[in-house]
Amino acid sequence: MKIQRLTFLFCCSILLLSCGNSDNELSSLVEKRAYTKALQWIKDNPEKPVNVNDMIHVARHFRERVNFEIAQPILEEVIKRDSGNVPGRLLLADVYREQSMFNEALALYNKIVDIDSVRFIVLAERSRLYTHIGESEKAERDIVESKSMQPKYYATFLADGLLQYSKGDTEHALDLFEIAESLDPGLSAEASYYAGYILLKNKSNYDAMGKFTRAIEVGRNINKGHAFINRGVCQINIQDSAFACIDWDSAMAYAPVEAQTYLDNYCKNFRKK
Repeated sequence: MKIQRLTFLFCCSILLLSCGNSDNELSSLVEKRAYTKALQWIKDNPEKPVNVNDMIHVARHFRERVNFEIAQPILEEVIKRDSGNVPGRLLLADVYREQSMFNEALALYNKIVDIDSVRFIVLAERSRLYTHIGESEKAERDIVESKSMQPKYYATFLADGLLQYSKGDTEHALDLFEIAESLDPGLSAEASYYAGYILLKNKSNYDAMGKFTRAIEVGRNINKGHAFINRGVCQINIQDSAFACIDWDSAMAYAPVEAQTYLDNYCKNFRKK
Protein backbone atom coordinates (compact mmCIF):
# COMPACT_ATOMS: atom_id res chain seq x y z
CA MET A 1 0.00 0.00 0.00
CA LYS A 2 1.34 3.41 -0.91
CA ILE A 3 2.38 5.60 1.96
CA GLN A 4 0.01 8.39 0.96
CA ARG A 5 -2.87 5.93 1.36
CA LEU A 6 -1.57 5.06 4.83
CA THR A 7 -1.34 8.74 5.66
CA PHE A 8 -4.92 9.24 4.54
CA LEU A 9 -6.05 6.42 6.82
CA PHE A 10 -4.03 7.91 9.66
CA CYS A 11 -5.67 11.29 9.16
CA CYS A 12 -9.11 9.69 9.11
CA SER A 13 -8.28 7.94 12.37
CA ILE A 14 -7.45 11.27 13.96
CA LEU A 15 -10.78 12.63 12.79
CA LEU A 16 -12.79 9.71 14.10
CA LEU A 17 -11.07 9.78 17.46
CA SER A 18 -11.46 13.52 17.92
CA CYS A 19 -14.92 14.22 16.57
CA GLY A 20 -16.92 13.42 19.70
CA ASN A 21 -20.69 13.08 19.35
CA SER A 22 -22.03 13.42 15.83
CA ASP A 23 -25.37 14.20 14.26
CA ASN A 24 -26.82 11.38 12.19
CA GLU A 25 -28.76 13.77 9.95
CA LEU A 26 -25.65 15.56 8.72
CA SER A 27 -23.82 12.26 8.25
CA SER A 28 -26.74 10.95 6.22
CA LEU A 29 -26.73 14.02 3.96
CA VAL A 30 -22.98 13.70 3.38
CA GLU A 31 -23.31 9.99 2.65
CA LYS A 32 -25.96 10.83 0.03
CA ARG A 33 -23.69 13.59 -1.34
CA ALA A 34 -26.47 16.09 -0.75
CA TYR A 35 -23.91 18.80 -0.10
CA THR A 36 -26.15 21.82 -0.59
CA LYS A 37 -28.60 20.47 1.99
CA ALA A 38 -25.69 19.57 4.25
CA LEU A 39 -24.40 23.12 3.99
CA GLN A 40 -27.80 24.48 4.98
CA TRP A 41 -27.95 22.04 7.89
CA ILE A 42 -24.60 23.32 9.16
CA LYS A 43 -25.82 26.92 8.92
CA ASP A 44 -29.09 26.11 10.70
CA ASN A 45 -27.47 24.11 13.51
CA PRO A 46 -24.33 26.00 14.55
CA GLU A 47 -24.33 24.69 18.12
CA LYS A 48 -25.03 21.01 17.50
CA PRO A 49 -22.19 18.52 18.00
CA VAL A 50 -21.13 17.04 14.68
CA ASN A 51 -18.54 14.73 13.22
CA VAL A 52 -15.98 17.21 11.90
CA ASN A 53 -15.13 14.70 9.18
CA ASP A 54 -18.59 15.38 7.70
CA MET A 55 -17.89 19.11 7.76
CA ILE A 56 -14.60 18.53 5.96
CA HIS A 57 -16.38 16.51 3.26
CA VAL A 58 -18.81 19.39 2.70
CA ALA A 59 -16.00 21.96 2.60
CA ARG A 60 -13.98 19.85 0.16
CA HIS A 61 -16.96 19.60 -2.18
CA PHE A 62 -17.28 23.39 -2.40
CA ARG A 63 -13.52 23.96 -2.52
CA GLU A 64 -13.26 21.73 -5.59
CA ARG A 65 -15.89 23.93 -7.23
CA VAL A 66 -13.85 27.04 -6.37
CA ASN A 67 -16.47 28.18 -3.85
CA PHE A 68 -13.82 29.31 -1.40
CA GLU A 69 -16.19 31.71 0.35
CA ILE A 70 -18.30 28.69 1.36
CA ALA A 71 -15.47 26.28 2.17
CA GLN A 72 -13.45 28.71 4.29
CA PRO A 73 -15.90 29.36 7.17
CA ILE A 74 -16.76 25.66 7.40
CA LEU A 75 -13.10 24.75 7.77
CA GLU A 76 -12.48 27.56 10.23
CA GLU A 77 -15.31 26.13 12.32
CA VAL A 78 -13.69 22.68 12.08
CA ILE A 79 -10.50 24.12 13.58
CA LYS A 80 -12.46 25.84 16.35
CA ARG A 81 -14.12 22.55 17.25
CA ASP A 82 -10.97 20.46 16.87
CA SER A 83 -7.84 22.60 17.02
CA GLY A 84 -5.56 19.65 16.33
CA ASN A 85 -7.35 18.45 13.22
CA VAL A 86 -4.61 17.92 10.64
CA PRO A 87 -6.74 17.25 7.51
CA GLY A 88 -8.85 20.30 8.31
CA ARG A 89 -5.78 22.49 8.69
CA LEU A 90 -4.29 21.22 5.43
CA LEU A 91 -7.48 21.88 3.49
CA LEU A 92 -7.98 25.30 5.07
CA ALA A 93 -4.38 26.23 4.22
CA ASP A 94 -5.08 25.19 0.63
CA VAL A 95 -8.20 27.39 0.57
CA TYR A 96 -6.22 30.32 1.98
CA ARG A 97 -3.43 29.78 -0.55
CA GLU A 98 -5.84 29.71 -3.48
CA GLN A 99 -7.24 33.06 -2.32
CA SER A 100 -3.73 34.56 -2.00
CA MET A 101 -4.08 34.65 1.80
CA PHE A 102 -0.47 33.57 2.05
CA ASN A 103 0.27 34.64 5.62
CA GLU A 104 -2.73 32.72 6.93
CA ALA A 105 -1.81 29.63 4.91
CA LEU A 106 1.82 29.74 6.00
CA ALA A 107 0.80 30.01 9.66
CA LEU A 108 -1.28 26.84 9.34
CA TYR A 109 1.49 24.91 7.58
CA ASN A 110 4.00 25.98 10.20
CA LYS A 111 1.77 24.73 13.02
CA ILE A 112 1.67 21.17 11.69
CA VAL A 113 4.93 20.79 9.77
CA ASP A 114 6.68 19.22 12.76
CA ILE A 115 4.20 16.35 13.04
CA ASP A 116 6.43 13.53 11.83
CA SER A 117 3.70 11.41 10.25
CA VAL A 118 2.57 14.17 7.88
CA ARG A 119 5.72 16.29 7.58
CA PHE A 120 6.51 15.25 3.99
CA ILE A 121 2.94 16.17 2.96
CA VAL A 122 3.05 19.58 4.62
CA LEU A 123 6.47 20.32 3.13
CA ALA A 124 5.14 19.58 -0.37
CA GLU A 125 2.15 21.86 0.15
CA ARG A 126 4.18 24.62 1.80
CA SER A 127 6.63 24.57 -1.09
CA ARG A 128 3.77 25.46 -3.44
CA LEU A 129 3.00 28.49 -1.31
CA TYR A 130 6.64 29.56 -1.41
CA THR A 131 6.58 29.21 -5.21
CA HIS A 132 3.47 31.41 -5.35
CA ILE A 133 5.18 34.21 -3.43
CA GLY A 134 8.49 33.95 -5.28
CA GLU A 135 10.49 32.31 -2.47
CA SER A 136 12.04 29.70 -4.78
CA GLU A 137 14.93 28.80 -2.47
CA LYS A 138 12.55 27.99 0.38
CA ALA A 139 10.30 26.07 -2.02
CA GLU A 140 13.23 23.99 -3.23
CA ARG A 141 14.40 23.32 0.32
CA ASP A 142 10.97 21.96 1.27
CA ILE A 143 10.83 19.83 -1.88
CA VAL A 144 14.26 18.31 -1.26
CA GLU A 145 13.37 17.40 2.32
CA SER A 146 9.98 16.01 1.33
CA LYS A 147 11.58 13.78 -1.31
CA SER A 148 14.20 12.61 1.16
CA MET A 149 11.45 11.52 3.56
CA GLN A 150 9.18 9.93 0.93
CA PRO A 151 10.80 9.63 -2.52
CA LYS A 152 7.60 8.50 -4.24
CA TYR A 153 5.04 10.99 -2.99
CA TYR A 154 3.28 12.29 -6.10
CA ALA A 155 2.44 15.75 -4.69
CA THR A 156 6.10 16.59 -4.13
CA PHE A 157 6.77 16.06 -7.84
CA LEU A 158 3.72 18.18 -8.62
CA ALA A 159 5.13 20.93 -6.40
CA ASP A 160 8.55 20.59 -8.04
CA GLY A 161 6.93 20.86 -11.47
CA LEU A 162 5.23 24.10 -10.47
CA LEU A 163 8.53 25.43 -9.14
CA GLN A 164 10.36 24.59 -12.38
CA TYR A 165 7.58 26.16 -14.43
CA SER A 166 7.87 29.35 -12.36
CA LYS A 167 11.55 29.40 -13.32
CA GLY A 168 10.68 29.06 -17.01
CA ASP A 169 11.85 25.45 -17.41
CA THR A 170 8.73 24.04 -19.04
CA GLU A 171 10.34 20.82 -20.29
CA HIS A 172 11.52 19.89 -16.81
CA ALA A 173 8.12 20.82 -15.41
CA LEU A 174 6.36 18.52 -17.88
CA ASP A 175 8.70 15.66 -16.97
CA LEU A 176 7.94 16.15 -13.27
CA PHE A 177 4.18 16.27 -13.87
CA GLU A 178 4.47 13.00 -15.78
CA ILE A 179 6.30 11.41 -12.84
CA ALA A 180 3.52 12.61 -10.52
CA GLU A 181 0.94 10.98 -12.80
CA SER A 182 2.82 7.68 -12.78
CA LEU A 183 3.27 7.62 -9.01
CA ASP A 184 -0.42 7.94 -8.23
CA PRO A 185 -2.74 7.81 -11.24
CA GLY A 186 -5.77 8.19 -8.99
CA LEU A 187 -4.76 11.40 -7.22
CA SER A 188 -2.58 13.24 -9.72
CA ALA A 189 -5.25 14.94 -11.83
CA GLU A 190 -3.81 18.32 -10.89
CA ALA A 191 -0.49 17.35 -12.48
CA SER A 192 -2.36 16.48 -15.68
CA TYR A 193 -4.15 19.81 -15.59
CA TYR A 194 -0.96 21.85 -15.26
CA ALA A 195 0.72 19.79 -17.98
CA GLY A 196 -2.25 20.53 -20.22
CA TYR A 197 -2.02 24.22 -19.38
CA ILE A 198 1.65 24.34 -20.41
CA LEU A 199 0.98 22.40 -23.61
CA LEU A 200 -1.92 24.71 -24.48
CA LYS A 201 0.30 27.76 -24.04
CA ASN A 202 2.85 26.05 -26.30
CA LYS A 203 0.08 25.54 -28.91
CA SER A 204 0.28 21.74 -28.62
CA ASN A 205 -3.49 21.52 -28.70
CA TYR A 206 -3.95 17.78 -29.20
CA ASP A 207 -1.48 16.87 -26.45
CA ALA A 208 -3.08 19.45 -24.17
CA MET A 209 -6.53 17.98 -24.84
CA GLY A 210 -5.27 14.58 -23.74
CA LYS A 211 -4.03 16.00 -20.44
CA PHE A 212 -7.22 17.95 -19.78
CA THR A 213 -9.25 14.83 -20.56
CA ARG A 214 -7.27 12.88 -17.99
CA ALA A 215 -7.75 15.65 -15.42
CA ILE A 216 -11.50 15.51 -16.03
CA GLU A 217 -11.72 11.72 -15.84
CA VAL A 218 -9.55 11.33 -12.73
CA GLY A 219 -10.50 14.68 -11.27
CA ARG A 220 -10.77 14.21 -7.51
CA ASN A 221 -8.24 16.90 -6.60
CA ILE A 222 -8.79 19.34 -9.40
CA ASN A 223 -11.46 21.83 -10.31
CA LYS A 224 -12.95 20.12 -13.35
CA GLY A 225 -14.40 23.40 -14.53
CA HIS A 226 -11.05 24.79 -15.63
CA ALA A 227 -10.13 21.51 -17.30
CA PHE A 228 -13.38 21.61 -19.30
CA ILE A 229 -12.86 25.28 -20.13
CA ASN A 230 -9.30 24.85 -21.34
CA ARG A 231 -10.14 21.72 -23.31
CA GLY A 232 -12.81 23.82 -24.99
CA VAL A 233 -10.16 26.41 -25.87
CA CYS A 234 -8.13 23.62 -27.49
CA GLN A 235 -11.22 22.65 -29.50
CA ILE A 236 -11.60 26.22 -30.73
CA ASN A 237 -7.94 26.29 -31.70
CA ILE A 238 -8.43 23.23 -33.91
CA GLN A 239 -11.66 24.66 -35.37
CA ASP A 240 -14.08 22.35 -33.56
CA SER A 241 -16.52 24.79 -32.02
CA ALA A 242 -19.29 22.24 -31.46
CA PHE A 243 -17.23 20.19 -29.02
CA ALA A 244 -15.89 23.37 -27.44
CA CYS A 245 -19.44 24.45 -26.62
CA ILE A 246 -20.18 21.03 -25.12
CA ASP A 247 -17.13 21.35 -22.86
CA TRP A 248 -18.04 24.86 -21.75
CA ASP A 249 -21.59 23.75 -21.06
CA SER A 250 -20.17 20.93 -18.91
CA ALA A 251 -18.01 23.48 -17.10
CA MET A 252 -21.13 25.34 -15.96
CA ALA A 253 -21.50 22.84 -13.10
CA TYR A 254 -18.08 23.80 -11.73
CA ALA A 255 -17.08 27.29 -12.86
CA PRO A 256 -20.29 28.94 -14.09
CA VAL A 257 -19.07 32.53 -14.39
CA GLU A 258 -16.09 31.74 -16.62
CA ALA A 259 -17.94 29.06 -18.57
CA GLN A 260 -20.84 31.41 -19.29
CA THR A 261 -18.42 33.98 -20.71
CA TYR A 262 -17.12 31.45 -23.24
CA LEU A 263 -20.64 30.29 -24.10
CA ASP A 264 -21.75 33.88 -24.67
CA ASN A 265 -18.74 34.66 -26.87
CA TYR A 266 -18.58 31.51 -28.97
CA CYS A 267 -21.80 29.52 -28.59
CA LYS A 268 -24.75 31.84 -29.03
CA ASN A 269 -26.60 29.25 -31.11
CA PHE A 270 -25.59 26.29 -28.94
CA ARG A 271 -28.37 24.10 -27.65
CA LYS A 272 -27.93 21.25 -25.22
CA LYS A 273 -28.93 17.89 -26.62
